[in-house]
Amino acid sequence: MGYTIVVTADDDTYVKSDAKISSVTTKLESDLTKETNNESTTETVVIRFADPDPDNPFDWSTTKKWIVVSAAELYSASTAINVTSYDSGSPSMQTTLPCSALAATAGITSYLVLCAIAPLLLAPISEQFGRRGMMMASAVVFMLCYIPVAVAKEIWVIIFFRGIQGAAASAANSLVGGVVADVFAADTRGLPMTMFSFLILAGQGVGAVVFGWVDMYIGYKWIAWINMIIAFVMAVVMYFVLVETRGSKILEDRARRLTQETGVLHIADTESSGSSALLGQQNLGIWSLLRTTASRPIVFLITEPVVTALATWAALLWGVVFILYSSVPLIFAQYGFSSGQTGSTFVTVIIGAVFGVLAARVQDRLYQRDGAKTALGRAPPESRLYAACVGGLVVPVSLFWFAWSGRPEVHWIVPTIALVFFNFGVFPIYLATFSYLADSYEQYGSSAIAAQSFLRNVFGGVFPLFTIPMYSNLGYPLASTLLGALACAFSVLPFLLMAYGPQIRSRGRVAKQIAKQQERRAFQATRERERGEKTEVQTLDV
Repeated sequence: MGYTIVVTADDDTYVKSDAKISSVTTKLESDLTKETNNESTTETVVIRFADPDPDNPFDWSTTKKWIVVSAAELYSASTAINVTSYDSGSPSMQTTLPCSALAATAGITSYLVLCAIAPLLLAPISEQFGRRGMMMASAVVFMLCYIPVAVAKEIWVIIFFRGIQGAAASAANSLVGGVVADVFAADTRGLPMTMFSFLILAGQGVGAVVFGWVDMYIGYKWIAWINMIIAFVMAVVMYFVLVETRGSKILEDRARRLTQETGVLHIADTESSGSSALLGQQNLGIWSLLRTTASRPIVFLITEPVVTALATWAALLWGVVFILYSSVPLIFAQYGFSSGQTGSTFVTVIIGAVFGVLAARVQDRLYQRDGAKTALGRAPPESRLYAACVGGLVVPVSLFWFAWSGRPEVHWIVPTIALVFFNFGVFPIYLATFSYLADSYEQYGSSAIAAQSFLRNVFGGVFPLFTIPMYSNLGYPLASTLLGALACAFSVLPFLLMAYGPQIRSRGRVAKQIAKQQERRAFQATRERERGEKTEVQTLDV
């Protein structure tokens, strides 16, 4: 494997290319800086990825990238199945324990609220210490939490361990976007992010469709046991397939190994890995580092306007999504549907997600078109929002449609079709919030996504508690109409970001710094292209 080496000294320096360090057995591509006076010196070797480098995630084969990303995304899908499958078990839970409908719903709230809070610590730590260890620990804890849920005699035990499980599952939701950004360049990130969004939404649909019938025939305990089997399979797959994807972690491990082998201090040049420490935490102690990384998503949420805007949009939308999903049993009970039949209506989530994937392919082509016009071949983050603009319009229309068609005198297929359009509209919005933040914040994408996920999951966890009181007091049509009005209010956001996104991003310190890095890379690419064209012309002249 290749290395680029820089050996620094205190005063005088000189640079020598292609130096060989005898104590390093691997062939090295290096720049050597060495003190030239007669005094004793302490050498420091700064290493960075070669170009190409088999250990650099960006240089992995396409097959390896997809295997690693697929393992992480399938784990995310299993956590999505968990959310709706638990809700499907609510009827038998209420009669078996017994407990109230509100108490059963609290299991969703504890899951999503802890799922919101945990990434504030887990995602930034993964940026510093790597993805694999965090994901594996998450998968094991997530799996084990099914045991107390299945054997609990009291609802509070279920609520408590659902919260722990939500904290563990948060790694799947917040880190997968970072894993994708670790291995795929921005111009090839569209399809893996599309599949991530599809598996999350389709997983919710599968959970409701399948486990509605499971609850009807064998009860909520078997919902937990079956999900545990799925989680076990995913943990085994991840153990053998998921490798470290964080470039800076790989480079730091390499530096540590070389230091031990050679006795010469090696330091990783994390900026060259695409994982530079923009916020200056290289020299922090472990506890200071934890405080810094844990607070970073909240700092982003408060100080980065584009994160604030997207997080608010996603949070309101997710709150609407979970209220609507919680209202589906109420609406279709008017048609005499059993719990299994009601769960089957969630096939609309899968159908809507399939149409969403098709829309995402169009979105990806538009992104590629815009990227072809730039020096680096990379479009601005705003080019991720074309489909989200359409979704922002489809969501409120479908909510109004659902509100006034979900009545006994109207055939049940009519509100069901409205749900298809609703889920189709949600898909590009959900995808855009991840892709836009990953593009805008690059190596700190996980922290930006964690900030968005925090607000989104808090709203998604708390809003369902209002479903039964709201629909009982306002009536079914008016309650769903209120959701449509709320969706109308924030549907303008993607259009505002399309028009003013660069100006909004420039008001955030981190986004502005990353934008400057992107500008420098674009300038260097332009200079190199011009230099190459000039050389070609001179060659032709000769």
